Amino acid sequence: MSVVAPQKTCVGLLGAAPDTGNRGVSALGLSLCNGLSEVSSEYSVTVFDYGCEIHETYSDQLGGKISVDRLPCYRTRRIFSPASHAQIALATMLGMGRFQPTIKKIRGMQALLDVSGGDSFSDIYGQYRFDSIVGDKMVAISQGKPLILLPQTYGPFISEKNRQTASRVVRSARAVWARDERSYAIVRDLLGDQFDPERHKATVDMAFGLPVAAPDDSIANEIREFASQAEVLVGLNVSGLLYRSPSGGIEDFNFKSNYRDIIQELLKRLLAEPNVRVLLVGHVGPNQPTELDAAGLESDMTATRELLETVKIDDPSRTLSVPSHWNAMQLKWAIGQCDWFCGTRMHSCIAGLSQGVPTGAVAYSDKTIGVFETAGVGDSVIDPRVDDAETVVDKLLTSFQQRSVTKETLGQWLPVVKGRLKDFFEHLKAQIDRP
Repeated sequence: MSVVAPQKTCVGLLGAAPDTGNRGVSALGLSLCNGLSEVSSEYSVTVFDYGCEIHETYSDQLGGKISVDRLPCYRTRRIFSPASHAQIALATMLGMGRFQPTIKKIRGMQALLDVSGGDSFSDIYGQYRFDSIVGDKMVAISQGKPLILLPQTYGPFISEKNRQTASRVVRSARAVWARDERSYAIVRDLLGDQFDPERHKATVDMAFGLPVAAPDDSIANEIREFASQAEVLVGLNVSGLLYRSPSGGIEDFNFKSNYRDIIQELLKRLLAEPNVRVLLVGHVGPNQPTELDAAGLESDMTATRELLETVKIDDPSRTLSVPSHWNAMQLKWAIGQCDWFCGTRMHSCIAGLSQGVPTGAVAYSDKTIGVFETAGVGDSVIDPRVDDAETVVDKLLTSFQQRSVTKETLGQWLPVVKGRLKDFFEHLKAQIDRP
């Protein structure tokens, strides 16, 4: 007699699509899937994405330790697509959900978990992105499924209308986690008299638990050799969002100076140190070696190439760029080879912090300081909205020079961070399993 395996409990995952080209978003998806697999073998995950072709699924990257499939579902003008938020809303309104393919799959899920790409539950990236992020959450709410907001940043909200929308969404959620104390204060404000400390909590970013995977290719060996020849190996992440912005962050993020000037001067001064080599690590770029850079203007890899074309380097062998198609776990491995890391993309920084690598950050929003404070190193965040280019570079170099002190601080705080993350996944399991 054949034995039928018990059916897994399926949860949906919103805001962590594997096909965006943003390794920070993928880091959140991988960390969630990995964390769930460690608290129970009874879960499967359906990741909502954009339906783009990818080389590996999260399940592939995690070695098959949890079943993960994909479901296209996003904001699009193509209302005839089953993935369309608008079609889902219309089918629900007309009472025809049982005929709509995406709704039928959603109705088989235990709960929908939402992480908003970590920092996109805000309107600082524009109205379209805010509406798309809210649209994801409304899919869960409209189908009567429990919505669980995973650790993320909340706000800021430029528009009062958008803040009110966010308040309604947060109040509709079964459980809410913020990834730092600053965001937790915003959550409490959004909830008002509906705040419940049993359901609304602060924890840390899930990517502190992202596994590390050493790439099995010749480039990894080249990086090992590059690192072995460096007395001090510095990692540098250049944000395409800022570097390729026409104003360099001045108009769109209120920087006092152009981000390009900051990064170019930082690279020059780092290479003025005779014992330093620089490993350039993009965190937004193509998913596959043969793929065109889908990130477009926001591509870190394109920004890195432009940086190296602009800054005249006497000895090009002192810099090396990490392959643009490596996944989040492989990039974390590369960052872990460094003696000091400087990032602008949040999850490139977390890849360093979580391995005890002293890390300095160039911040363009309040999210950065909040996350660094959870690891006890808030003073390693430098804010170009407050300081001019010269001051930013000076402060980053101070962070570099004080890397041994920062390393000691991280050694004391990381066990606390990992403990909080373990507690989070245990509480998340309880919320998912609630009838």
